[in-house]
Amino acid sequence: MCAVIVAVFNLIGIFCLTSQPPEYNRMSENEMTNAISDNSLEVSSPEHILELKGFGLFKNLDYHLIVWPFVICAGIELLFIYNVTTFLKSYKLEANDVFLTVIGPLTGSISKMYNGFVSDWTMKKCPRVTYVILANTLQLFMICICIFAGDSLVVMILTVLCIYNANGANFSIVPPMISKFSSYF
Repeated sequence: MCAVIVAVFNLIGIFCLTSQPPEYNRMSENEMTNAISDNSLEVSSPEHILELKGFGLFKNLDYHLIVWPFVICAGIELLFIYNVTTFLKSYKLEANDVFLTVIGPLTGSISKMYNGFVSDWTMKKCPRVTYVILANTLQLFMICICIFAGDSLVVMILTVLCIYNANGANFSIVPPMISKFSSYF
């Protein structure tokens, strides 16, 4: 039921999404008022404005290059996060399930704050997507190791930490990139 509600609200958001020219986004309210009163505000013609309303967003390749990796990685992360105790039982490590179910969400919370702050702070030097790619690459590497050596507690701890870190990076960096889509490309 929750998935249906989320899907409905996401579709409403897509249908109501509009974009403004970047010069309007950078002007303060006082600058806008002064420009209008001086008649010095130049309005762009409609063909120069990137139209991302409704299904126009689905026609943009850059949108798909951001959204689909996010959806796939988030699905893998959530699958692992929700089933971590099952994995621990199958590897006969259930004595440590309380430790991992506590340290994982703490890592995810710290990761969201850290990745969000650092990506904003270094935005001019390093693109935001770099942090997401690094976190997801590390996640992929640790999942591959966990497939072959999951019965080791150290590998399981590192995998949980990497997956929660990637989850924090994905959910703190990708949604702002999508919401400000027209100013990123």
